[in-house]
Amino acid sequence: MKIRKGENMVETVNRHVSKTRIQWLDVMKCFGILAIYLGHFGPESGYSHDFVFTHHVTLFFFVSGCTEALSRNNKQIRIYLAQKVKNILVPYFLFALLSIIVYELSENAPAAGIRKELIRMIKGAVRNQFCAGALWFLTCLFVVQVIFILLNSICPKWALLLVSGILAYFSFFVMVPPLITNPRWFYNVDSALYYFFYYVLGYLLFPYMEKIFRDIRKYKIPVALTSIMCLIYAALLFFRNGHLTEWLLRPVWGSILYNVQPLLIIWLYAVVSRWLQDVRIFNEIGKNTLYLCGSEYLATTGINTALQSLGLTVQIISPMTAYIYSAILIWVGIRVLVPLEKKLFHAVTGKLPLLFFPHFYDINKVDIYTEIPRKERTDGTYDEGKSYAADTDKRIKK
Repeated sequence: MKIRKGENMVETVNRHVSKTRIQWLDVMKCFGILAIYLGHFGPESGYSHDFVFTHHVTLFFFVSGCTEALSRNNKQIRIYLAQKVKNILVPYFLFALLSIIVYELSENAPAAGIRKELIRMIKGAVRNQFCAGALWFLTCLFVVQVIFILLNSICPKWALLLVSGILAYFSFFVMVPPLITNPRWFYNVDSALYYFFYYVLGYLLFPYMEKIFRDIRKYKIPVALTSIMCLIYAALLFFRNGHLTEWLLRPVWGSILYNVQPLLIIWLYAVVSRWLQDVRIFNEIGKNTLYLCGSEYLATTGINTALQSLGLTVQIISPMTAYIYSAILIWVGIRVLVPLEKKLFHAVTGKLPLLFFPHFYDINKVDIYTEIPRKERTDGTYDEGKSYAADTDKRIKK
């Protein structure tokens, strides 16, 4: 992979792989969604519970940043924002509404309770407050991506990293109580200030990670050494080593280590994912993590209710039970819920460009269905692209 004169590493990787999926990223997301499910079972999942909370959310923001580096094509800000509304906010509201319906049917909630959940949905499902606990990630990710596109349009890469570090420092060290541990802001903006740093790191580090993994034999010794060190640290963290715990409790060094350790675990995930990148089921799960994240509450509540109607109950009595039940929930999500959700979302989002966003696009220059710029002809006009173009005005009027 050669870097052309005048372009940086990010632009080089975009040129080579922008139209393909990176399999090891999908596998990382697979492990991440398993960690999310495990983390919601509480202490019954054993050592895994505390361990996954050291990195699982950070992992997803880092991987999202990697995906940003993979997909950036110098789009206009308004087109970028329109895409994010369609791909993140619309699914969020659909998931939230479905979750409230399931909440009402399963809990027999009064009208006041439903009204509270609807207000919480409008506020962006602030972390630890909404009935479907995992949905806060979607609104937080949307805010992170809005901050990113605005800053990236005016800041060089080093300044982007500096600003993200300052925002993370502010949210973790300056605010009392810390924003990251006491979420309360609209659309999870307080959490976004912290996780934006890891999003930017993923964006900046992905080209170098991809270069290493594409030529893994060349870098096998440094990869092996760093992986072994990260594995040792992960083992100490998992089994709650006393000396490490003591370090984490120290005011200054403990806070620094707390914010660095997710990157050590993420590197370990990345290396393992590179080895397992050809495992089909892991790739399938990784490609559908947005749906699995959004439908976690639906799957958990649905299965529990179905079993209760048969006189059965689910009890998480050991870590092994938690792992097995998490795998069952993910399997049900992939095989049952995700196909149905995709049909629903496709039916809704397929109409969005015409119904809500026609003013975001110059329809003579951009195909608003594929969001691909039209090729300019020699006479200054633009071709029709791959979709409709001929009856655009008629559809907008309808």
